[in-house]
Amino acid sequence: MLSVIIVNYNTKKLIKRCLTSVYRWLKDPLEVIIVDNNSTDGSRLMIKKDFPQAKLISLGKNIGFGGANNLGLRSAQGDLFLLLNSDAYLISSPSAIVNFIKKTDADLVSPRLIKANGTTQKYICGNFYNLFSPIKKLLPGTKPWNSAKPIKVDWVSAAALFLTRKAYLKTGGFDETYFMYFEDQDLCYRAQKAGLNIYYYPKYAICHDEGGSSKGNKKKIKKYYYQSLIKFFQKTRPHWEELVVSLSLKFLRVK
Repeated sequence: MLSVIIVNYNTKKLIKRCLTSVYRWLKDPLEVIIVDNNSTDGSRLMIKKDFPQAKLISLGKNIGFGGANNLGLRSAQGDLFLLLNSDAYLISSPSAIVNFIKKTDADLVSPRLIKANGTTQKYICGNFYNLFSPIKKLLPGTKPWNSAKPIKVDWVSAAALFLTRKAYLKTGGFDETYFMYFEDQDLCYRAQKAGLNIYYYPKYAICHDEGGSSKGNKKKIKKYYYQSLIKFFQKTRPHWEELVVSLSLKFLRVK
């Protein structure tokens, strides 16, 4: 069975579109779990009314992206999970990517994420972030998200992430000390350490309104991003790299 887990925080219109696409393109046996991070925009009432077949977990506070996904994962019954952002939606059946996972050694797999105009979203997979990543972005060359065939990568985006139950059990899910951002790279880093295989599968696409589920206070969002960046460096990179990043952000007065 496939278990779809969607985290919602004040994205009433987006999650309605997301859920409509899920029930259009996914067939039984299917389990859909929505974890709501204390939304105040009427999302929960809409979900109960329009999608009564879905399981809704309503929280009294916003515990972040990783923590909410972990709650969904802990209650899911499937042998394969799809973590799906509320600002993403299916445009076709994922049977090809599901078969790919069943027939290969893949444990965590991301589809191609596309914008509404059909272009491929950037920075949805690749090598783990390090001190030289900003420089590498400027260099010419083929980018992994433009690959036409499935490839092994260090990490994939959690905006639309297929993972096996084995992958969940071996990693324990997301590190909940990340409130937003870099929790997907951290998950994939631990997955690699556990001997799991991570793939980007561009032959199947999901549409994603990048940033649609995190609109709001830009200053606060930037704060979460840089806090998570430093945490990721602390956990995965040499101490000197983490120190350079921390001092650079302090010098630039990024808070």
